[in-house]
Amino acid sequence: MPSQKVRLCFLAVCIFSLTHQVAPITVGAFNIQHYGDTKQTEQGHDISRVLSHYDIVLIQEVRDPDHSALNELKNLLGSTAWDYVSSNPVGRTASYKEQYVFFYKKASVRVLGNFQYDDSGKDVFEREPYAVNIQYTSASRGHAVNVVLMGIHTQPDKASDELHALPTAMTAAKAHFPSAAGVIAMGDFNADCSYLNNQEKATLPLFHDAKYRSLIADTVDTTTATTTDCAYDRIVIEGNADIVADSAKVYRFDTALGLNYDSTRAISDHYPVEFRLN
Repeated sequence: MPSQKVRLCFLAVCIFSLTHQVAPITVGAFNIQHYGDTKQTEQGHDISRVLSHYDIVLIQEVRDPDHSALNELKNLLGSTAWDYVSSNPVGRTASYKEQYVFFYKKASVRVLGNFQYDDSGKDVFEREPYAVNIQYTSASRGHAVNVVLMGIHTQPDKASDELHALPTAMTAAKAHFPSAAGVIAMGDFNADCSYLNNQEKATLPLFHDAKYRSLIADTVDTTTATTTDCAYDRIVIEGNADIVADSAKVYRFDTALGLNYDSTRAISDHYPVEFRLN
């Protein structure tokens, strides 16, 4: 018979194991629609509630070059627990540029570096993709995994051209971070309805080449308007078996947070898309 001391030690080990299990991290991509000082003042509280659902989340259509709105949003989330990394403003015209911004929980994710794709030679992208190399503890692998998250917001009328070029940008990001298990491109691809028809989509390797995994189905509606049903926002993975991703879906933040239609539309015309890294 084991001694009382041995039984107590065994029980303590079991309790420690149960309370220190590694949980999957939740990753999102959210086009907030013209995010800046005005939107932060008027909808910042609800936006912080949406972002707090994630361990790391890409936000798009950010127009905040002095980071005043972004820092207010970080304070709402909790400045000691959260941080963010931002691209420089990108876009062809001086009058309209956007930033890609990744907000993340410091306890869940380490950001090891960032990468701005250089498209100056061919100039295919209106807003060149921006990537971060992150590290998280994989619940299924039982060790740390590095993966590159790449944000893109295509120019709607050039969605097909930009999505044809996106694999080249993903390859460049993987080369920049060779220790990463792969690249996950996500964001507002404008990959549906009038911006990308089925014939155009059939020519895109992102959706048909076996080396890529597209996590958001064509039948999903990523828009908040009642008059549209379009899978604009997408998540595409290129990587090895260390990337274990599941539970991809649209996050209906209106339902989750009890927001009415007008409040939802005031935040964005898009829902976030999300998945879990295990």
